[in-house]
Order: sequence, then C-alpha cells, then structure tokens
Amino acid sequence: MNTDRSWMWRRLDNNGYLLDEFVERVDQEFLNFAFANPKFVSHGQIKCPCTKCDNRKFLSRKDVHLHIVRNGFIRGYDIWYAHGESLNMRNDACGSLSVSNEEGSRYRAMNFVLSCFCWYL
Repeated sequence: MNTDRSWMWRRLDNNGYLLDEFVERVDQEFLNFAFANPKFVSHGQIKCPCTKCDNRKFLSRKDVHLHIVRNGFIRGYDIWYAHGESLNMRNDACGSLSVSNEEGSRYRAMNFVLSCFCWYL
C-alpha cells in the first residue's frame, strides 16, 4: 500500500478542474483498500468518507467514488479507520509514524471504540 496520501488533498488543479491522478487513486488505492476489508463492507457498501456523508452513510463503490470526486475526503482522514486501517498498519507501512503521545493515545482510543462497534456491522 502506498503510504503517501498527499494526493487525497489535491483534488482540483489551479483552474478548478478535477485532477486525473485524484480520480484514479480514489479508485485504485482507497476503494480497493476499503472493499478488501470484509468486516467493514455491509451488503456491498462501505461508509462514505466524503465531506457531506462524513463516514455516516453506507453507499455502493460507484456512489462512494462519485461522492469523493464531487466533495473530497473528510479533512484529516489520513488513516482510514472506518475502512479497516489502524494506526499500527500505518506504522508498519511507514516504518515509524511521527505521532505525539497525545495523538497516539487518541488514535488508540478511536481504534478501540471502532473495533467494539464494528462487531455490530
């Protein structure tokens, strides 16, 4: 998995046109990752991390792609926790993540809460 997520915040060019790289990486990186984690897929749908849905609505792959392309990702959604990624996965992929103790504690708490709720999905 590519650890550089800077593409997530480069949706439009200077003229306001959609960047091809963004569209491709939403599909090839984000959606492939999200749909490869069956614990986070419900009836062929995943939570939509676009700015309007905010990981609250379950949508099909096609609709999630459309929403992200139209609206962009939720600000700061670098760790795809609602789609099966944990801080540990990012640590393994990145070597070491520079996260303060407070941020690390927050992510660990978030992952714990999510793991409890994911049992119900």
